[in-house]
Formats: sequence, C-alpha cells, structure tokens
Amino acid sequence: MTDFFNEVRQLADVTSRLTVLEAAAAIFLSFILTLCIAYLYKRTHTGARYSQSFVQTIIIMGVTVSVVMIVIGNNVAVAFGLVGAFSIIRFRSAMSDPKDIAFIFFGMAAGI
Repeated sequence: MTDFFNEVRQLADVTSRLTVLEAAAAIFLSFILTLCIAYLYKRTHTGARYSQSFVQTIIIMGVTVSVVMIVIGNNVAVAFGLVGAFSIIRFRSAMSDPKDIAFIFFGMAAGI
C-alpha cells in the first residue's frame, strides 16, 4: 500500500514541475489563443460602444491567467495567497452586454 502512495507522490511531483521552455510555450499559446478570441470579438461586435481597450483586456487577461496558473502549480498555499491578493482589486466599469462577459470568460479559459 505504501508503494502505491509513493508512486502517486512521485507522479504529483513530476506534474508540478514545469520547465522554462514549457512555461514559455504555455504563455505563447495562451497569447495566440486570446489573439484569436480578440479577433473574433472584433469581427462579431455589433454594439455602438466599441472599445479597443476591451479587446486588449481580453488578451492581457488570458496571458495573465496563464502566468498565474504556472505560478500556482499544485501549491494550495500560494493559490489562497493569490486569491487574497486579488480580492482587493475592484473593477469600476460595469459590463453592459452579456456577450462582453462571455468573451472575458472565454479569454480566461484560454489562459487556463
């Protein structure tokens, strides 16, 4: 029984380590995916209030989520620390279109 737990522990240790090349590839891939999402948003936006900063936010949010996921890894203590740090951030602008919120979540999912 202890052999099983040792194997599981070793497997968890291997999955928690990320090489610099793998981290750079994950960040680059999330950047490319969020560029595609931002382009899709730009092509499908029909409202009167088009904001270039919103498109940039989609891209930045996806890459930031990717970096945060790399930093957290399998460490629960770091995850709770980051949740506490991010809880002080307040967003001043309200989203008027539900499609905008969906694109934000789409960009975050690409980062994850």
